[in-house]
Amino acid sequence: MQTRFPEPVRASARGAAVEQNVRKCVHCGFCNVTCPTFQLRRDELDGPRGRIYQIKQAIETGVVAPSLQTHLDRCLTCRACETTCPAGVQYAQVLDFGRSLAEAVPRPVGQRLLR
Repeated sequence: MQTRFPEPVRASARGAAVEQNVRKCVHCGFCNVTCPTFQLRRDELDGPRGRIYQIKQAIETGVVAPSLQTHLDRCLTCRACETTCPAGVQYAQVLDFGRSLAEAVPRPVGQRLLR
C-alpha cells in the first residue's frame, strides 16, 4: 500500500515501523477471516484491514475522526490477524500507534465515566 506519511512521523523509529507495516499490507483480507470482531459485526471498518486503512488516513491527513476511536476500541488485540497475514504485517504496532492518535479525541462524558 502506498503511504504519504508526514516527515515527523517517518523520522521517528515508531512511525517508521508503522509505515513499513502499513506498506506491507496488500489488503488480501485473510486477516478478516480470523478476526473475531469482523466475524461478529461484518463491518469492514471493524476488521484489521479497515482499521489499518483508517489509521493510515489519520496519519496522512492529521485528522482523527471520532469513529476511528470506536473502531479501535472494538479490537480485542488478540493478534489472530497476525498469524494469518501472508505479508507479515505486525498489526499490533499499527494498532498501538492508532490508539495513541485516537487519545487526542475527547470522549463523551458517559464514556469517560464508564472508563
